[in-house]
Amino acid sequence: MNGPVVKHEFDAAAYLDWEAVQAGKHEFFRGEVFAMAGASDAHVTVAGNLFMALRNHLRGGPCSVFISDMKLRVDQDDAFFYPDVFVTCDESDRQQSHYKSSASLVIEVLSPATSGMCQCFETTSGLHLVSFGGGC
Repeated sequence: MNGPVVKHEFDAAAYLDWEAVQAGKHEFFRGEVFAMAGASDAHVTVAGNLFMALRNHLRGGPCSVFISDMKLRVDQDDAFFYPDVFVTCDESDRQQSHYKSSASLVIEVLSPATSGMCQCFETTSGLHLVSFGGGC
């Protein structure tokens, strides 16, 4: 996540409506919106390889794997994130087409620019991040 794009407060519903008409991706955390930066070739390659390995492993079962274009809602933090890769096995997530809420696994591929954010997400969201590239 980069710095806040908008300083006024959004609620979750307003964020979803606003984000649906934006050209770029934005994450949402307790009323603040953050623009998403592009990723390096190495970052995208690692995330893609993890996605494919998980997809092949989970094929035919009740779980689905998603890559960075799917939002993950974290209710307890009033937040929406775009994890690099995540898995959900929850039936209720099959009914949501624009975001998921019940991740079983969340993977963030960290770089020197993003590794400092791992601790923040880990402590506020209670997510267990699997780190590839250091940081967590």
